Amino acid sequence: MLAMRDEEAFVMCSVFALIGAATWMGHRAKLKHKRLQVIEKALESPMLDDLTRRSLLDALGAEDRNSSAWTRALGQHLTFLGRNLLFLVGWMTMFVGAAFWLVNTTIDDDRYSAQGGMIATIVGFGLVTLPMALRELDRRHAHM
Repeated sequence: MLAMRDEEAFVMCSVFALIGAATWMGHRAKLKHKRLQVIEKALESPMLDDLTRRSLLDALGAEDRNSSAWTRALGQHLTFLGRNLLFLVGWMTMFVGAAFWLVNTTIDDDRYSAQGGMIATIVGFGLVTLPMALRELDRRHAHM
């Protein structure tokens, strides 16, 4: 009665992994915020000499450059992967839907299955063209 199927176990593990990742990211963000507050208070101190102030600002800038370069590269790779995956899924959906549409229209003469194939073809076409439209929007946004 309380036994789980494989799908349910996979979903539960995925949910717990996502919750754990979100908690970990939130904890890291809190630590970074606290670190920035300490540096801000130190920089506001009137008793701080110029050399120490400069070294604090350099350390703060170096930390920001390292983390932003890493996150920027990760974001670019994930964006590239997501767009290619979306294109691949759209391509497969479009052609499998077109095959169902064609087969059910010509051979089976099943109107409802043909409608499903037509809808899958249209959705697949939308998924194929979506990455190109997003890329065009990014390109136009960069020129503004």
